[in-house]
Amino acid sequence: MNSRAITSAIVLALLGSACNSKPDGTADPSATAASERENRPAQASFTDTDLDKLERGLLKEIEAVKAAQVKASSATTPEARGEAIQAQWDTATIPQGAEASGLSADRYREIREAVDSVFTTLDSRERSTARCRLIWNGPTRRRRRA
Repeated sequence: MNSRAITSAIVLALLGSACNSKPDGTADPSATAASERENRPAQASFTDTDLDKLERGLLKEIEAVKAAQVKASSATTPEARGEAIQAQWDTATIPQGAEASGLSADRYREIREAVDSVFTTLDSRERSTARCRLIWNGPTRRRRRA
């Protein structure tokens, strides 16, 4: 890369970060809060029955993915392999899961995404907690048995 391109990239980065800052260099809380609200998905409400239906749908999706994996591994042409790989994508499995669950595709997707978001949050928090424990306590060492 030439120096002009590098300079342009640095200027753009600085201008971008300055747009959400106050004159004292701190981030504008209203811009940050607005950005967080835009990125946060709407909350979905669901019942125990909805979760039972989601479970049936997810089992069907897992079954579909496994079947597509078998097809992909035994495909004899690149086209067949590509089709089998695409059959594993959520765009292909969600309609099957919705049908198996008895929910509309939109409702199934809404519940699926809400539950996935909860699991992602819990997983992220667990990893964060583990990192904090490691930082504060240091690595655990196993003692050798005599």
